[in-house]
Amino acid sequence: EIAATQAYRQAFAASLLSIQGREAARSQLGSTADRAVAEVNQVQAALLGQGDLSAFSTLVETSRLIQQARFQVRGYTYSAKDEARQPALTAIDQAIASVAAAQASVSSEFTGRLQQAGESLSAYRAAVAQFSENQQATLQSIDKMTTLGTSLLDMSDRLGDSQTAKRDADTAQAKAWLAIAAALATLLGIAAAWAITAQIV
Repeated sequence: EIAATQAYRQAFAASLLSIQGREAARSQLGSTADRAVAEVNQVQAALLGQGDLSAFSTLVETSRLIQQARFQVRGYTYSAKDEARQPALTAIDQAIASVAAAQASVSSEFTGRLQQAGESLSAYRAAVAQFSENQQATLQSIDKMTTLGTSLLDMSDRLGDSQTAKRDADTAQAKAWLAIAAALATLLGIAAAWAITAQIV
């Protein structure tokens, strides 16, 4: 029981750490995605100002893919459903690929910003992966705590039954001794009465 209790405490501590890691990853999601959007938007504005509509259209598609990725990631992190994880990662990969392709369609003065946008999206993806890892660890800790909690309850019930049985056994034994003592007292009483009667006769 002591070992099970210690294991439960360890699982609880592990769950707290994974929850903290999950929330730390969640806090990184917004900032990394915002940086990518800001870089792309600045390039878009500059291209529109220069009248480069072809490159501008390419960046519009890139922006759409980034927004789609953010939508998928929000769906995953709010639902925490494992089946939503891969669509979110795939959407980010598509956005990263679009940023990389866009660098080939713009002049060198914008490639630095687009490279930073790609790096921000890569950090965004890493944050999603970190969230996923900690989410899985949290669920595993909760499952372990549930199993250990059930085991501890079973042990507690068995201990209670054992103590009850011991008390019942002790009570039965006491009753048996009382019965024996009463029988002996009765026999002694009869013997004493017989002895007294014999002496009178």
